[in-house]
Amino acid sequence: MSEAGENEQFLHLDRYEELGFARLRRFIHDAVERLSDPSVPGNEELPRSEGELYALCDMLQAKADALKDYTPLPECPVYEGPPDPGYYFTPSDELGALYGELERAEERVDYEIEHGGGVYLEYIQGELKKVEQKVDPVERREKEEYQKRLRAYREAHDPYMRHVRSWRAEVRQAEKRREAEANRDELVRRTYQKVKRAFDRKRASGPKSRDTLPWELAAPGERTDEHVRGYFREVLHRGQLDGFDQERLDMILALPWSDWSRGTAGFYGYIVLWFDHTEKVLMECPVRDNAIYVLDSGEKRLLQMNKQELIASSEAKRIFHSGDWYQRVKQELGISTSTEQPDD
Repeated sequence: MSEAGENEQFLHLDRYEELGFARLRRFIHDAVERLSDPSVPGNEELPRSEGELYALCDMLQAKADALKDYTPLPECPVYEGPPDPGYYFTPSDELGALYGELERAEERVDYEIEHGGGVYLEYIQGELKKVEQKVDPVERREKEEYQKRLRAYREAHDPYMRHVRSWRAEVRQAEKRREAEANRDELVRRTYQKVKRAFDRKRASGPKSRDTLPWELAAPGERTDEHVRGYFREVLHRGQLDGFDQERLDMILALPWSDWSRGTAGFYGYIVLWFDHTEKVLMECPVRDNAIYVLDSGEKRLLQMNKQELIASSEAKRIFHSGDWYQRVKQELGISTSTEQPDD
């Protein structure tokens, strides 16, 4: 192709600038898949040249960079108010000594009541009264001072703790943004690798393979929960899927999927769910004791693998339906565990 022709094609790619990160990544994925399988659906001609696809990868990286937040993490607030006087009132050394004197005077009175009496009892009771009179003003003064310090501390500490809670919330949000940024960077890296691998295979093997996949992508207009359920009704009507679990299927369909493929041949009774926010796909056959598979991508080479090959592959995660399996599925797919919306 001439230099003018290449420039014209690259300018043609400018129209994809308006796509968001997730849709552009999916567009590149579909374009790479069509290199080896022309049956991959598309509403328009997908780019096919290595240069075009790498240019789209560069565009994807630019979009990932544009979504990054370079604002530094907020600093933790510093408490600058009066010191904490303690949860309980603590007497001073002076008051502590008076408490000791009071305790000894009370012990003498108690002893005399039990073993003596008369004039001496009246005398030591008078001594006790004198000690109580010494203790009372000191105790009252110190407790009043403690209450003042406690009020001053709470008046300063309560707003400080509100600032700390706000700071912690900001840090959590910032950490989630950093995690989302790292995930996008990883998706970009893998997209570059996918393009490179596609053209390396093409150069090594010559003409592209036209092997048939054991999956049939749903047609436009057939991408609803009811269409998926209809597929399983057909499978069950044919006497397949002993131990079918309807509740498990409903939980899987509650995920924010955007497209699906129905299994054929050796994968009859299985479905693959596709998502806009990630290139990972979910392979499921909702039968008791069957595991779920989360594949790193919907590439043809992965979808052609049988169960044994998927189990041995580092690009497939097998999740058994026990314990918090649903949360683990959402975690693998990058879906928030508090809602059904994907993470940014």
